[in-house]
Amino acid sequence: MKVKVQLRNVGVDFLVHSGAVKTTEETLSKGESGSTGANFRKVGGRYVASALDDVSLKLEPGDRVGLIGHNGSGKTTLLRVLSGTLEPTRGAVTIVGRIASLMSTTFGFAPAQTGRENIYRRALMMCVSRQEIEQHVEDIIEFAELGAYIDMPMSTYSAGMRTRLGFAITTSINADIILMDEWIGAGDARFAERAQSRLKETLERSSILVLASHKAGLLKKTCNKIGVMEKGKLIALGGLDVLDEYEDYLTRRPRSAKAMSEFEDHFDTVD
Repeated sequence: MKVKVQLRNVGVDFLVHSGAVKTTEETLSKGESGSTGANFRKVGGRYVASALDDVSLKLEPGDRVGLIGHNGSGKTTLLRVLSGTLEPTRGAVTIVGRIASLMSTTFGFAPAQTGRENIYRRALMMCVSRQEIEQHVEDIIEFAELGAYIDMPMSTYSAGMRTRLGFAITTSINADIILMDEWIGAGDARFAERAQSRLKETLERSSILVLASHKAGLLKKTCNKIGVMEKGKLIALGGLDVLDEYEDYLTRRPRSAKAMSEFEDHFDTVD
């Protein structure tokens, strides 16, 4: 099995609430979609906001992709599409390989169930068989440092305890594709040090990483490719030089539709 990620002309559209139609019409009449957020357009008499617009992407083993862009540019939406938690309204997504999403390590926990029961629940959501997760249960409990709490309802857990358990479960499984929305800082300072070491081991075992972050230094250290998101579009994808040029644009010129258009046009000519 060759691990791969491929998106072809993917779009994610949301209907604009009727109460926001007037604002949308005013925005469109000015010939813009605002400085941040989705693009608006009229489809069949109704307005839609495109959180992703015509995104095509192909990733193969060894790719470590950093996504950068302002808040609302589409980074998290793209990660959600890749994780399978959000279905695109346009285009096609092909993913071969097991995915581990570190976007929310506590997603899907049931408060009324015990920590141990939630290990199996979370494993099922990750498409991991009961037989496989049973091989990791004791390691998960030990790493999360929950002791006797593992057999108590999660409603009795503190936020830190839930985070530790979710992190331990997610990083216990060998995954081919890792998705992250910012770098994880799990739990208190003592636990965080152990978590960082475990996270690095998890990433080393994976074939593909997609990491969304605002931290250029982190992306340069962790990734070998950079994708720039703007208003739901992937306007540039290439080596680390893309990040340098993006930062240069932001430094030399105020953010504007014209500046971003020039940036996108520039990378249309770059292999």
